[in-house]
Amino acid sequence: AGLERRARKGTRACLGMGVALSVVLAAILIGCGHGAFWIFSQQTSVIAYGRTIIGITFPLYWLYAFLEIYAGSMRGRGNSLAPMVIILLNVCVARTVILFALTSSVVTVEAVALVYPITWAATALCMTVGYQLQIRKRTRRDAAIAEAA
Repeated sequence: AGLERRARKGTRACLGMGVALSVVLAAILIGCGHGAFWIFSQQTSVIAYGRTIIGITFPLYWLYAFLEIYAGSMRGRGNSLAPMVIILLNVCVARTVILFALTSSVVTVEAVALVYPITWAATALCMTVGYQLQIRKRTRRDAAIAEAA
């Protein structure tokens, strides 16, 4: 409804909150991972695997905020196709290909866990580019409408 500046400000605010919350919660869970997993299982091997996964994935979990916030912002602007394609290609297709490549010779929990931050980074990058392109397109369109009026 003509509130593009406000929408961009809201997107930036959500992104800041999402990244900050992800960093804080990741730090807490990295530090308290043993206790967090102990709630669900007291088996030392399960806790060890869980802490390994946390150690690999959680330091980069803040990337997930970019893909979710930008995807939601793009959908809110009426573009649901681009976020769907970006997520489908990166999270489904690329993740499967990378998982196959990293585990084709030896399957380790570290290799499986590493796939997640890799695809989060790729998806976040693609989503950021898609969001910026959508903003530029909208800005040009709005300028052309204003000039014609």
